[in-house]
Amino acid sequence: MEKIWLKSYPQGIQHVLEPSTEVLGSMFDKCCVEFSTKKAFTCDKESVSFAKSAELVNNFAASLQSLGVEKGDRVAVIMPNLIQYPIAIFAILKIGAIVVNVNPLYTANEIDYLLEDSGAKVVIALDMMAGKLNELHNKYNVKHVIVTKLPDLYPFLKRTFINVAIKYLKRINISYNYKALDFRELVLSNKNTLRAVNVIPEDIAFIQYTGATTGKPKGAVLLHKNIIANIAQAHAWIIPQMDFPNNRMVVIDALPLYHIFALTANLFVFFFLGGENVMVTNPRDVKGMVKTLHHSKFNVFNGLDTLFSHLLNSSDFIEQKFPYYIYSIAGGMASRESVMQRWREVTGVNVSNCYGLSETSPAVTMNKF
Repeated sequence: MEKIWLKSYPQGIQHVLEPSTEVLGSMFDKCCVEFSTKKAFTCDKESVSFAKSAELVNNFAASLQSLGVEKGDRVAVIMPNLIQYPIAIFAILKIGAIVVNVNPLYTANEIDYLLEDSGAKVVIALDMMAGKLNELHNKYNVKHVIVTKLPDLYPFLKRTFINVAIKYLKRINISYNYKALDFRELVLSNKNTLRAVNVIPEDIAFIQYTGATTGKPKGAVLLHKNIIANIAQAHAWIIPQMDFPNNRMVVIDALPLYHIFALTANLFVFFFLGGENVMVTNPRDVKGMVKTLHHSKFNVFNGLDTLFSHLLNSSDFIEQKFPYYIYSIAGGMASRESVMQRWREVTGVNVSNCYGLSETSPAVTMNKF
């Protein structure tokens, strides 16, 4: 049968891909060697290299094993975009455990349902969200709660200042009434005790909860091979159409990484190309986000129609120039032509619409650029 849709493909696009035998943990290890000296993750102008990421991930993976986390166990992660997020999920994946992403804005009742439904054995949470677990940490299958502070991976002086500011100046409630394990201690201890685990492409990588038209969220089961296939498809589609100067890729993570769109389209797609993921912890702080955009000299900014519109209503954004910016995908909903036209006028970049869903890891179709 003639594949007439291939006539619409841009030149140079590979339209048949062979299945990979890799898993996410082995891909992570290879990238950390290949791109060892490059920046992998940045947040608040603090960066960790690929080599340092490997060290932190291996330390934390060994810590999880010491807590009894085994292949197939579920580990819930409740945090916004921080360097700790990719460190945590890659550690979980390396030991064959399963990541359960939880929206940190969920209420205690909503989190309660996800912990019960997923059977999570360990929960990793930002201290600002840890209080939501006051009545949940010892329910169901949960054996341990690991709590991280926002600046846990920053230098001493900056870490101390931010912790003091959060507690005494901004007066953010970071208290909880149970004994938790300290993320910083677990991720920085050099154990050298990580046990190899036989993870195969057919193993579950994520239980990704997705909104339902009726009832409560449903957990989409995503295998390693599902995620990796979508990464390969994205690479085959994007790279021939994009010209990254000096092979320099810097992607802004303004969308939450606990959502499947940003998880794949930002974190995985560009990490596995040796790109730098720049975290935006609070995208509602437009002034702060624009400063991040300015300092990072980014190439890639993926978003939603509402995020693009939000920025276009900001004089701080309109007044800036972003000479390295070349590429955007819009997902989550169809972008309005009025917003996309205005975005092109302001930035000079045409946004490509993408359609997908959690069950497909997520991309199904993507427009040309």
